[in-house]
Amino acid sequence: MQIIISEEAVKKAVQQEYFNKREASNYLGISMQTFKTWREKFKIPYQSIDGMILFARKDLETFMNEHKR
Repeated sequence: MQIIISEEAVKKAVQQEYFNKREASNYLGISMQTFKTWREKFKIPYQSIDGMILFARKDLETFMNEHKR
């Protein structure tokens, strides 16, 4: 399944420091289901503030770099 991300969304992501689940999956170019699986399996760090879960861009980048081959 190919995910198409608009140029506007890419520009916003470059400037954005924290992402919700959907934004994080879009940032990584994966489906929400794949992101959920990875989040649970690899324990991707997140912040939880008043029930809102946010993922730091630097943590997502670190996660991807740790799984680089």
